[in-house]
Amino acid sequence: MIIECHGHCTTAPPALQAWRTRQIAALTDPSAAAPARGDLSIDDDELRETIEPDIDPCTGHHFDDTRRHAEAVELPADDLAAIQEHNARAVYPRPDALLKSHGR
Repeated sequence: MIIECHGHCTTAPPALQAWRTRQIAALTDPSAAAPARGDLSIDDDELRETIEPDIDPCTGHHFDDTRRHAEAVELPADDLAAIQEHNARAVYPRPDALLKSHGR
């Protein structure tokens, strides 16, 4: 089974970074051998370790902290609240259903 795992440069396991460094070196140095696909081996524990801290080491912010981006746009308070409420209701359908049953 192949499981696709999306990651950014800040969440890539060290083994991937090392493999990618060898791959790039082979592009610029004819004497360097390009790594084969089979040379890359990353297990699920390594993947988990790179994303569990949930903090981007470059920025110090949580990876999924979209609130700070929405606030940086400086939308009117009502528009910002509408966006945040829409997102919360989309992610949490049961509380949304409860609120709707109370007319909210």
